[in-house]
Amino acid sequence: MSYVVTPGGGKDPAGGVRMSQPETLLGYFDEWNWRYHPCFDMCDLDGVMDISDCPNVPYLAAYGNQITRFVWPAGGGSLTALMIDYNPLEAGQGDFSGWTILEKLYISNTGTQMGRVNVTGCTAFLEFYCAYGVWEPPSAPGVDGLDTCPLIGSVYCEENGWGADEVDNILVDLDASGATSGYATLNGNTPPSAAGLAAKASLESKGWTVTVDS
Repeated sequence: MSYVVTPGGGKDPAGGVRMSQPETLLGYFDEWNWRYHPCFDMCDLDGVMDISDCPNVPYLAAYGNQITRFVWPAGGGSLTALMIDYNPLEAGQGDFSGWTILEKLYISNTGTQMGRVNVTGCTAFLEFYCAYGVWEPPSAPGVDGLDTCPLIGSVYCEENGWGADEVDNILVDLDASGATSGYATLNGNTPPSAAGLAAKASLESKGWTVTVDS
C-alpha cells in the first residue's frame, strides 16, 4: 500500500493537510499553524508513506506501523522532529544527512536491514533515540555523524546489544562534536574500550552524564 500526504484546501476539518488512501481518510493536520500534529501512530499502515509534497510540515509521528519507506521533502523540508519507531524500514531509510534543521529523531526498533543511521550535517540536532534493539524488531546497527552535531544534548542508545566498537564510535563522536552538558545512555551494550573510556571522561569533564556498562 502507498499512502500520500498532500496539501489540502482550507475547508478541511483540520484546516489544511491530510493523508489519504483511496476512499479512506486516515488523518489530517494543519500544515501551516501546527494546530494539529501529524500523528499516525499505530494506525496499521504498511508500505510507503509519501510526504514529499508537504515541505512545511514540522513534525511527523508514525510510530508502530508496518511502513517500509518514507518519501521525504527535499533535504527534509521543514521537519524538526520525527517519531518513526517500530516500522520495518528498508535499506537507506536511516540517512538524514544534511537535514540542517532536524532536532529530534526517534528511530528505535526499525530493523537492522535499514542499515546505519546517518545524521552528518544535522547541525540543529538535539536528541537521538535509538534503543531497545535487544527486543524485536532490533534497532539499527549504529549511528554516524554525531561529531557534526554541535548542539546534541541527549543520546539514548541503551539495550541494543551493540559491540564495543559502536559504543566507542558514539562516545568519540560526541566528544568531537564540542557539545556540552548532555546525557548519553549506552548501558545494555558491550563496555567501551580504552578509547571509548577516554572519550567518556572527556565528555564528563564538559558536563555530560554518560552511562555505560563496565
